[in-house]
Amino acid sequence: MLISGGASKDFTYYVDHNPGEIPHQRDFCEYIKLHRPNKRISGPDINPMTVRLFSAYAEMELIESEYAKFNCFSEVEFKYKSANITKGSQPLSTATGSAVVIPEVQINEEIELSNWNYISSSPNIFVYQNDSCKLVLFYIHRSFYNFLYHCSSVLDRVKRETDTFYSIILSQRAINRNIRHIYFLDLFENKWKYSFPNSAGDSLITSLQTLLPSNCYLRNFREYRNTITHDGFIKLQEDMVINKIYIQDGPKVPTFINQIDLLSYLNSTFSEIKNFVDKFYELMLQDAINGKI
Repeated sequence: MLISGGASKDFTYYVDHNPGEIPHQRDFCEYIKLHRPNKRISGPDINPMTVRLFSAYAEMELIESEYAKFNCFSEVEFKYKSANITKGSQPLSTATGSAVVIPEVQINEEIELSNWNYISSSPNIFVYQNDSCKLVLFYIHRSFYNFLYHCSSVLDRVKRETDTFYSIILSQRAINRNIRHIYFLDLFENKWKYSFPNSAGDSLITSLQTLLPSNCYLRNFREYRNTITHDGFIKLQEDMVINKIYIQDGPKVPTFINQIDLLSYLNSTFSEIKNFVDKFYELMLQDAINGKI
């Protein structure tokens, strides 16, 4: 569970639920509440950033919960076509690239398969998958998509709060193109040539830029999110031997050569997001204390 001991009574901030994580969110918001009440970004009982972070984390928990059920993919049943199978045979590759281990059963033993769905075949064996496994994959797909959306919402909130305290000024070019607002990555790519009324905003973006190398998860997951938003699908592949699920190699690359483990990807992405958000609030707190915002 995310909620842990030592949390404060109001649970407004992420650190209240998970001590030690993103502490500068609370520090900044409480400072603003006292010294800049006209710009406070939290309600009396809720903080919009906390809700977004929590929602992303909740989807991770759901995926981990479904992963625990994933051993159903190892509980495959077999129907022998001939007597050429021996006990303890080597794993058998399937048409999907997964593999299953042949169980130690009597040769020519026939198993009832009426409630199982055909996956693939070899010269000696048919492999079947239980319907419940399909449901597990459906829930994992759903939570993965939701995770990407919530993480994207976290970063869009970063942009919103940047605008609140540093006042983003859109260029005439953007206005002429009917652009009314920019998104998170626009802060760093600046294709619409926005500006700030003073140097504090530029310094903030320059400092945060160091946390966004070209190969970071923060950039990568946004591309996955855009793919499911506009194209509608990110492929996942299951491995029935080691109970893992892989994400396709890239937002536009529907192969699995790199074997990107889903759980590792989620944890790495969320870790980068938490570090980024905490640094964002740390920098804004410094600017607030120094009277720059």
